[in-house]
Amino acid sequence: MTERTEALIDSLRTARQDVAERNAQLAESDIARRTLKAEIVRELTGKGVAATPAEKVAAQDERLLKYDRQIIGDTLTRDERLGDAEALRFRVQLSLLEMEAAIRDPVRAAA
Repeated sequence: MTERTEALIDSLRTARQDVAERNAQLAESDIARRTLKAEIVRELTGKGVAATPAEKVAAQDERLLKYDRQIIGDTLTRDERLGDAEALRFRVQLSLLEMEAAIRDPVRAAA
C-alpha cells in the first residue's frame, strides 16, 4: 500500500472517530435536554399548572430552546464531518483502484 493510501486511511479513521464522538455528544445533549424539560415541568406543576399545559409551556422555555439551538448546531457539525468521512472513503477507494490498475498495467500507469 502506498504512503498516500495509508495517510488517507488514517484520515478516514480519524474522521469516523470524530463522527462517533459527535454522536455521543448529541446523545448526551439529548439526555440533558430531556432532564431540563422534566425539571421545568416539575417547577410548573409545583406552581399549580396542570401537567399538559406545563409540557406546552416547558417546550417554549428559553432554557430548553437554548439546548435545541445547540443540538441543531451540533447535528450540522456532525453531518458535515460525516460528509468529510464519506469523501475520504471514496478517495481511499480511488487510490486502491489506481494501485490495482498500476499492478495490472505498469506501463500505462507510468504514462
